[in-house]
Amino acid sequence: DGLGTAVDQIGFVADLQGAHVTSVTCFSRCHHGLIYHDTRRFPRLKHPHLGRDLLGEQIAACHGAGIRAPIYITVGWDDIQRRAHPEWLERDEAGQAPGPGPLEAGFDQKLCLGSGYVDFVAAQTAEVLERFPCDGFFFDIVHQGPCLCQACLARMTEHGLDPASPRDRQRNAEQVLDAFKARMSALVRGRAPEATLFYNAGHVGPETKRTLEQVSHLELESLPGGHWGYQHFPMTVRYARGMGKPMVGMTAAFHGSWGDFGAPKARASLEHDCLQMLAQGAGCSVGDQLLPRGVFDAATLELVGQVYAGVEAREPWCVGAEAQAEVGVFYPEAFGASDGQIDSSAAGAMAALAEGHHQFDFIDGGADLGRYRVILVPDRIRMGPQLGESLGSYLEGGGALILCHLGGLSPEGDHFTLTQVGAECVGISPHEPDFLVPGPALARGLPPTPLAMKWRAMRVRPGPDTEVLARVKLGTFQRDWRRFTSHLHAPAGPDADYPAATRRGQVIYFAHPILSMYRQQAWPWCRDLLLNALDLLLPRPLVRTDAPRACQVTVTRQAGPARRVVHLFNYQPRSVAEAMPTVDEVVPLHEVAVALRCDEGAPSRVILQPQGEALALAWEAPYARFTVPRVDGHQLIEVS
Repeated sequence: DGLGTAVDQIGFVADLQGAHVTSVTCFSRCHHGLIYHDTRRFPRLKHPHLGRDLLGEQIAACHGAGIRAPIYITVGWDDIQRRAHPEWLERDEAGQAPGPGPLEAGFDQKLCLGSGYVDFVAAQTAEVLERFPCDGFFFDIVHQGPCLCQACLARMTEHGLDPASPRDRQRNAEQVLDAFKARMSALVRGRAPEATLFYNAGHVGPETKRTLEQVSHLELESLPGGHWGYQHFPMTVRYARGMGKPMVGMTAAFHGSWGDFGAPKARASLEHDCLQMLAQGAGCSVGDQLLPRGVFDAATLELVGQVYAGVEAREPWCVGAEAQAEVGVFYPEAFGASDGQIDSSAAGAMAALAEGHHQFDFIDGGADLGRYRVILVPDRIRMGPQLGESLGSYLEGGGALILCHLGGLSPEGDHFTLTQVGAECVGISPHEPDFLVPGPALARGLPPTPLAMKWRAMRVRPGPDTEVLARVKLGTFQRDWRRFTSHLHAPAGPDADYPAATRRGQVIYFAHPILSMYRQQAWPWCRDLLLNALDLLLPRPLVRTDAPRACQVTVTRQAGPARRVVHLFNYQPRSVAEAMPTVDEVVPLHEVAVALRCDEGAPSRVILQPQGEALALAWEAPYARFTVPRVDGHQLIEVS
């Protein structure tokens, strides 16, 4: 009872303005299946306790204050429709509709986008388009599983697909999803051609590229306190920014995930999320839900306002900024080589490169490789002839390449696709673990002892013109039920007949899966091996700094005015709760030395922003050197 009764248009807008909000997404239909405005077509779906045209009033109030009001419409979840039309639900191989049972709370049984449900979604959206001035649409839960409902069975039969084939079921799912997006985009653009448009699936990745023309921008949903975690956004944004669309990062004001009422984020935590978005070239979106009476939680609104005030102050140095990257990392998800929601080798690469303060993107085989000075191929990405040809041309043009473990092998795994590797593949080593002994070129910062490598290496035979950068020692013996010592494995023993790392020209190869090992084991020598290899191939990186490894450094460029911006980002999640790391305090850094490579020549000035404080500049070609006196979580430095 009393839903929305406290909504006051003047107060609603004043709250948004006080919180520095310039766009707010307002609900037409939610996961419960209820509509929050007057509706002639679906009067039974209007919330029974809502005695007003809430969405219409919100849009009018926002537009009167110059605030955008895109419209939210649920797609994949709708509690009313899934109960009224069970034939519209996605079905698995057993004919079941996964999700909450009849006596369980929840609405997340997935509705099939190949069923008659889509006609209902289109009709409901059409009425919204007829009734309201529409700034944009945010369609939520827009994904499709390999469904075996009656509609999908009929569709597969009609299109010559075999429902018994997992591959054909997946192909049908992709076709159904693409057709839904095309239909809805045509509907929206036919009536509101200027409206923004996004289909949210909780993740932006390689699949997004298939229908990229159907969206106006990308919104990267990633709540660190939810199932996404703290590594998801920085990984996803580094891939998504290569798609050429404007980006918005999306977090929430909740400590955990959606609907975590009464558990507000710490201010440092929300600052972490929003300022990281700016540092990576994305806009900011903070999700929240109105209380039932239609008002904001006062503490939440105050929190968002405090953080957004800082965002607003930094915007002049962030709008239109393009991230600068000189290392391209092949994204396992784009090559079908991912070992989980967050691939371990990609996460290991991201951690190592960020801790080395390198500037990098995640890329796929269609990227312009010439933009990068070094390409990194993670542990499980094998190469067909076409990709091998592209990388061969890249190397001939002066590029450099680092390959790890199975990276660079043919799809069959029996030889290197690139002859430039300068080694012959023999097969996976039977020894686990073995030990790596770095040569002088890779030894910087490493302890002078054989280093345990717990996962099996690829045995390779170097060619006559290939340099061995690191050797392998086997264990004294392999641990089994007959022979063992201490709690784990035996110490290093004899030399192996295969190397741990090789170099031929501008190609370095690591036989072990050092990136996955860094993610899984946090062995610092795995990180340092990669960073030392990069020093060989990239002796003058874009940034050098004495900032601690936990401090992220990113560089962006703006065209007008022409300047570069260095972001120092020092928020450090800590693991108080095992399943939910969090950020709740800011530890300041002092006297951080930074050197920025300026190939175009010496800059004229270096300024802390938004403070407007000039820094002393020393020019040691090609580096501009300066010292930042203090970093309280995040600091911008303008280099003009």
